[in-house]
Amino acid sequence: MEDLAFQVLNPEEYQEVKKNINSKKSEREGFIETLKIILLQRLSEIQIEADVDGRAKHFYSIYRKMKLKEKTFNEIFDLRAIRIITNEVKDCYGVLGIVHTLWNPVPGRFKDYIATPKTNMYQSLHTTVIGPDGKPLEVQIRTRDMNDIAEYGIAAHWMYKEGKPSLSEKNVKVRWLELLSSWQDSALDPKEFVEELKYDLHEDEVFVFTPKGEILQLPKGATILDFAFRIHTDVGLKAKGGRINGRMLPLRTELRSGDQIEIITDKRTKPSPIWLRIVRTPSARQKLRSYFRKLKEENKKDLQQEAEFAAEITLNVEVLEELKKKPLAKPAKQIDLSAGKVIVAGLRGIPARLSGCCSPLPGDGIIGFVTRGRGVSIHKKGCATAKQQEQEESMRIITVEWDYGQSESIPVLIEVKSKDRQGIFMEIVKSISNTQTNIRESKASTDQRGNLVANFEVDVEHLDQLKEILSNLKQIPDVYQAHRIKN
Repeated sequence: MEDLAFQVLNPEEYQEVKKNINSKKSEREGFIETLKIILLQRLSEIQIEADVDGRAKHFYSIYRKMKLKEKTFNEIFDLRAIRIITNEVKDCYGVLGIVHTLWNPVPGRFKDYIATPKTNMYQSLHTTVIGPDGKPLEVQIRTRDMNDIAEYGIAAHWMYKEGKPSLSEKNVKVRWLELLSSWQDSALDPKEFVEELKYDLHEDEVFVFTPKGEILQLPKGATILDFAFRIHTDVGLKAKGGRINGRMLPLRTELRSGDQIEIITDKRTKPSPIWLRIVRTPSARQKLRSYFRKLKEENKKDLQQEAEFAAEITLNVEVLEELKKKPLAKPAKQIDLSAGKVIVAGLRGIPARLSGCCSPLPGDGIIGFVTRGRGVSIHKKGCATAKQQEQEESMRIITVEWDYGQSESIPVLIEVKSKDRQGIFMEIVKSISNTQTNIRESKASTDQRGNLVANFEVDVEHLDQLKEILSNLKQIPDVYQAHRIKN
């Protein structure tokens, strides 16, 4: 498919590569024939039946390598590849042993796609060796069935009539078709469906382990959150964080081959729209979009119930009259949440304000207090002001929770103390910006000891985002402290 596109889009370059390959055809065929004789002789000694054929690399693959390495055709040595086709899976590994005995393998170039197939069901052993002429030689080893899938795609699996496929093969086929079906159903835009399908077919992949030792295959760049959704939709929706090789890390952390991942869930966790920027796999993205679409429909019903708010909060006229007689503490500076960042008594859209005495963030445990004319005041659980009001005016307490379906950002003040050296302030600013965080305001000064004291007002959507910002700041050389301060 790549060669066909290459021929249409870059006809001149295509013809040039084709001409160069054809000019070396006789030389290549003679070399491959020599390899076949050597290999078939050794394989017959261990009673393995196999077919050996050689081929030049795909035209576009050669062209891309020339561009990336800025080399001419004659400077590209690893243009040849041989394919060895066996009857049984166990013979593939026997052939691999012979190949590595005959020629030295190139370190880091072996891939076992038989034990860990690609998402599109491709299976094969890949290795690169230094051939008898001292130049790199790519070798692919697979069974006849695997070769049919590689040549003709997943449809080849359904053409076999001899015997029943194994349970694992069935599972792979069913899973692939279910993925295609689910993506197509949930992708409203056909272009979106095609783009995400192309992403999943990408050849770069990572292989990671569950706590039970099971292997999962994910595209390169996949995160802890992608892993959680691959385990189960409910695990993804309730994911709080994850441990990679025993180390607790945020959901946005990218996975590497060989990692063992354990997902930490919390039934109180609710997905945030920011998660759509964290996930990399189409399946996880579609599950999140489905969740938010459903949430949006529920929100429409909630808006119709706003008129019943007075009844929901169970504050009658007598209670309100009694409250008027009691003096109220001077309110601290508050942040308006008119866009609806908090769900009050199960209802969205109720006016609420974040109290400046404790400056709660999404992810903090919170409680609400009904005020006169200013909506509901939101405090962190454990806030000294909140505790006092809870003791004196318990009838004002109301159930509140963060609305993770909303993406409204909240201004937060952070303070950074560091050694006052050249470039340190720009390093701090860059660290904050690298987390995709908007800086509203900044100011810097020095304290009595000559240390830099920098204050920033930043827009934060969730407590995890703030934790990431502070964690990154603390890793900057010569930074002594980085913490959140009251608004």
